[in-house]
This record gives sequence, C-alpha cells and structure tokens, in this order.
Amino acid sequence: MVLLVPTYSQPLGSIIPGSTAADEGYVVSYFENSELTIEVTNNCSASCVMCPRELQTRKIERMTDDVWRKTVDDAFAHDIKVLDLCGYGDVFLDKDLFRKLDYAKSLNPDFHVYVSTTGVAMIPRKFENTLEYIDTLKFSIYGTTKDVYEEMMEGCDFEKSMSNILGYLEFQDGSSSPAYTIANYIVMEENAHQLQDWI
Repeated sequence: MVLLVPTYSQPLGSIIPGSTAADEGYVVSYFENSELTIEVTNNCSASCVMCPRELQTRKIERMTDDVWRKTVDDAFAHDIKVLDLCGYGDVFLDKDLFRKLDYAKSLNPDFHVYVSTTGVAMIPRKFENTLEYIDTLKFSIYGTTKDVYEEMMEGCDFEKSMSNILGYLEFQDGSSSPAYTIANYIVMEENAHQLQDWI
C-alpha cells in the first residue's frame, strides 16, 4: 500500500526517478495495513443526528456477490486480518450478508469480522448466523429512553431495537461463542444527561 504524504524536504522524484509527481512535493511511505473496511450496503433504517446520510448522493444498494468475492479475494491475497463491515448502511439489511460471510470464512476462517448495527434489522432468526460468522458486534444505542433514543436515531423503534439487542445477548450468553459484543454511545447535547444511566 502506498501513502502519499505532502512534504517540502524530499520530493518524490528523488525517491522514484522520473516520477510525474516529482515537482508536487510528495514522498512515498509504505506501511502494512491489516484491516479493510467494506460497505456491503448503504441502506439504513436510521437517520441518526450525527450521521450525514442526507448528503449521500449514491443510490441505495447492496454490494454484488462478484464485487464482494473480488474484494475478499484481494483482502486474503494482501494478508488482511480484519474485515470491518461498517459504512453508511446497516449490514443486517443486506439479505445476502451471511452468504457473503460464509464465502469469506471459507477462504480464511481466521478473518476477524467486525460489524456495527442499530439492532433494528438483527431479528432473532439471524442470531445463530451472527454468532457463527461475526467476531465483534457493536450496537449503536444513543439513548436509554424511547424519546431520546428515537430523537437521536430517527427511524429506529426503541422497543424493537432493545428487544432484538437483549434477545441476542441472551442467545449469546447461552452459547459457547467467543464473539465480542460492544455497545456504542455518542455523547451529544440531546443525550448527555442519560450517559450515567446508559453506563
């Protein structure tokens, strides 16, 4: 992987003779990266106050299987360890999510799959596959009461989210899965007063 870093002391031409960027004042730095962020869908049921989804100009869609396979094949070839499936969407709205993850894990069972979700679309019939394929699951929960939660995460139903999240935690507790579960709370003016209750 190549990182171009602006600098005034070592132009690219002194490192790579004939480079067309020689006069641009760049150096080339090589670094190893073990994580790849992949957006499998930009579809989300939430319009969280801190998320700039309204600025999105792309149509709502899911990543095709062909693009997924190419991406995962390349990740495997470059010794990527972590597949972070975060982006503008909620991965559980991708109806092909577990088929995609099955392909990734068949290629490399040691891929660490990280997912962030509101929990709204992670319904009970998805719990078993979630434990099988996802290594770290992060729940975004930005309020402890219905009014604050739904103000912070417009479009999400507090009761439905909490039912799915608590149901999943109970399901996970009854399993031998080594999966990690994390909760996320972004403190803003609208929900700061609930932080201690959330903790």
